[in-house]
Amino acid sequence: SISSALGGHVKSVRVLPGKFVRKGDVIVIIEDNQFIQIQQDYLTTQAQLLSAAPNYNRQKELNTTKSTSDKLMQQAETEYKSLLAIKNGLEEKLRLLNINPSKVAAGKIQRSINIVAPFSGVVSGVNVNKGKYVAPSDVLVELINPQGLILKVKVFEKDLPKIAIGQNVTLFTNGDADNKLKAKIITKGNSILEDGSTEVIAKLIN
Repeated sequence: SISSALGGHVKSVRVLPGKFVRKGDVIVIIEDNQFIQIQQDYLTTQAQLLSAAPNYNRQKELNTTKSTSDKLMQQAETEYKSLLAIKNGLEEKLRLLNINPSKVAAGKIQRSINIVAPFSGVVSGVNVNKGKYVAPSDVLVELINPQGLILKVKVFEKDLPKIAIGQNVTLFTNGDADNKLKAKIITKGNSILEDGSTEVIAKLIN
């Protein structure tokens, strides 16, 4: 389930259900004024550091010869380290938005961000459309990795003793009963549901 780190309006949807995408492919583009604001804050903090850093170094040198007070040196240190922490935090936020901090530092501000596929797979669902506002909690696109498909099996309590982790399972679909697939049980539920069953998870091998 793919979401955006920050909310915004959907500018473009690049995928449809059933489409195969590769890791890093752009699937949704989102734009918002807050993306611009974060980049502006980053540039402002960088500019402030340009004066805070040499001032801190100067106060530190003067303090070694006691040409300046400890208080002035500590104030310069606090200002420099606070700005450095803000800059580092904004850099991580930019990376979270798939915005390159070095490009922002070069003056390239972008109003939109790209939501990319975290792995190669098949799009199983698209929950947004162009113009829609999305919050960070909203699922934009659902992506399935065909190499990592799992099988959820409902097992009733009386049959649980017959089930073990690592056990092989043979399965088939109603539409293709002759095509047998293999899976291996990877988890076994402990809690029993109201209908007397529990859920067992198996990973498809082929």
